[in-house]
Amino acid sequence: MRAYALFGSQQLSDYAVQALHDRKACLLANHGMIAVGDTLEKVLNITQEVETLCEQYLRALQVGGPCVLSQQEVLEVQEKFKGYGIWAEKNQ
Repeated sequence: MRAYALFGSQQLSDYAVQALHDRKACLLANHGMIAVGDTLEKVLNITQEVETLCEQYLRALQVGGPCVLSQQEVLEVQEKFKGYGIWAEKNQ
């Protein structure tokens, strides 16, 4: 969704709640990012991850755009990451 709402408005709050459904972060048009988590450390990690992904996306746009994965490809990547490096160690 790319809708805009005025800061401090109920509409912006509604958009944020909708965007955060089953997610830990969202970007609000012309406002910035919201990240949520159980601890401040988790929120900081999510924030850093989203900012890194945003930077990567902007760089990809500069060279013609990213290769967007299909839902099936995303599921395959998630499955592969279960046994990959630090990710696997954290989730054991």
